[in-house]
Amino acid sequence: MSVLATCAGLLLTTSVGRADPAAEATALFQSARDDMKSGNYQAACPKLRASLRLKHASGTLLNLALCEEQAGELASSWAHFLEAAASMSPGDERIPIAKQRAAALEPRLPRLTLL
Repeated sequence: MSVLATCAGLLLTTSVGRADPAAEATALFQSARDDMKSGNYQAACPKLRASLRLKHASGTLLNLALCEEQAGELASSWAHFLEAAASMSPGDERIPIAKQRAAALEPRLPRLTLL
């Protein structure tokens, strides 16, 4: 009987100890947005990446692209704008914005020319 009680206790503590991934993703997203509002992009971008790993969402991806643009991570930003546009449902009003931001970044991207 004590073995059964111990196993049940372990199962309960294991499930209680885990946070809801969606709730954790939302909390990270909100914290990152607060950081972005205060101009702290170096803190915001990692939080958005962590949020995206927990729950893939087009809005999070779009915000990550915006954050990376402000942080000077132009190649990552460009790629994430395009990925965000491709992941959105047809007719989403954010698609043209993401595509325009990617197009505006393209001339600023570093290029490598091999001779």
